[in-house]
Amino acid sequence: MTTPSAPRGLDQPETYTADPVLATLARRLAERDFATRTAVSISRGDLKREYLEGKHAAQVAAALDAQAAKARKNPAAAAAITVPPGYRVTVDTASIRIQGPWDDGLHVSLKRAGGAWESATKSWHLPADKAASLKRILVHFAQRAPSAEAVAARQAAANRQELLRWLGYVEDKAPSGYLYQRGVDQLRELRIDQHPDLLDRLDAALAQVRACKQAAAAREAARQARIAEARRSDKLYLNVPYAQREVAKRHGARWDANRRAWYVTGGRGGARGPAGVCRTTGGQAAAPVSLGGPAAPQSATAPGQPGGGVYRHRSNPAH
Repeated sequence: MTTPSAPRGLDQPETYTADPVLATLARRLAERDFATRTAVSISRGDLKREYLEGKHAAQVAAALDAQAAKARKNPAAAAAITVPPGYRVTVDTASIRIQGPWDDGLHVSLKRAGGAWESATKSWHLPADKAASLKRILVHFAQRAPSAEAVAARQAAANRQELLRWLGYVEDKAPSGYLYQRGVDQLRELRIDQHPDLLDRLDAALAQVRACKQAAAAREAARQARIAEARRSDKLYLNVPYAQREVAKRHGARWDANRRAWYVTGGRGGARGPAGVCRTTGGQAAAPVSLGGPAAPQSATAPGQPGGGVYRHRSNPAH
């Protein structure tokens, strides 16, 4: 038996430094070589270093040739796999993927064969060199697998259950006027249009959401209208000294001839009315504010009576 010659570069340490995959293969070959030696003449670490330095390039080349031959056989073996009804097998150079309805027995066998479950795609992944094992597993599974009609019925039932789950989420949120958009998207992705009864329930939920939003908008518009009307009609009567009538006029106050009092509308002037005058409400005068000296005593005459709403201040003794 002739030993395969070393390909160009496998006897150079730089080749292993630049290719981490090749370096991993060299370390694995060194471990296997060390385990099969009867007389230990070199340590495990020194043997790995020799492999990474290219001193065992022929062994590395043989391993690469074996990998290439297996890669050529894997697609042919996978192509010969008989796929049960309702399942799909996808083959690439590194792995085999199988997708289909859940079956406890099948999934146990796939796990024992070295398969790994990928929840994102809901499929099993097996190494490409497990094609022969997968073929045997599927042959045994096909002998006890349900018919294509039964598989289709089971898939339809599972799909309807999923539709009901997401539809329930949408219907729960609808009375509050909240549109659960993620649920609506999931229902459309699951083809709810193929289930007329469920589609009618979805349309009713969406109509309820629209009605709630329209009612809320109407309530808000009515509230804003009431606020605007209150601002237009609300009169804040002011206790304005006669000498300060010009100040009140500059601040937007108006004279009510019937009640013989000054007032502002829409809350102008704040809680105390224009600067230097005191607000009154409902025709009841509040305490006057001193503008240039001690406050004058409050008049006993209320606004609306002769002389009402007018206060006179004593002269400031300091002046």
